[in-house]
Amino acid sequence: MNNNNAKLLHYTKKALISAYGEIIDPYMTDLIIFSHGMIGTYAKLVFDHNMTTNTHRIAVYLIDILDSTVELLLKTRPEPLIPEVLLYNFGKCGENSPEPVKHPLLTIKEMKELLEKESGDAGEREQGIEALHILEEELLRPRPRRVILKGMVAAMEDLDLPQIESSLEELQRLLRPYYAQA
Repeated sequence: MNNNNAKLLHYTKKALISAYGEIIDPYMTDLIIFSHGMIGTYAKLVFDHNMTTNTHRIAVYLIDILDSTVELLLKTRPEPLIPEVLLYNFGKCGENSPEPVKHPLLTIKEMKELLEKESGDAGEREQGIEALHILEEELLRPRPRRVILKGMVAAMEDLDLPQIESSLEELQRLLRPYYAQA
């Protein structure tokens, strides 16, 4: 699996151990998959322009659900659903994997906000926002297609949007692990 998945899985494991302690180790794989599923689904909603729920409220709600899930697992002690070895093989998340610095979705969100606030050619800005929206959707897929990612970045490079020039360079850097996928 690509290096980005390894970083994300390792980061999530460290965060869960930090929050709940080593006692959750037997359920680590299930909790990582569960938390990624929750976060991914709600992330799609956050990037929807019609979403009115406060992101802080969503975060608190998700943590409460995760807390309840951990409590139930530790109380009932069921057999873990997914063996830990499958997660390691999926993401190869060894202890030497570096933690991610910033996710491209955050940069995309910042770029959209810049384009929505700034003046300039409305058509160019609208095309930029559309390309960013397509990038968001693609990055939320289980396996983002590099041709779509590269195509949307190339389309944005062709636009006259000086207000996001440095952000576009950062986005290209953050997308490199996705380009290297097999």
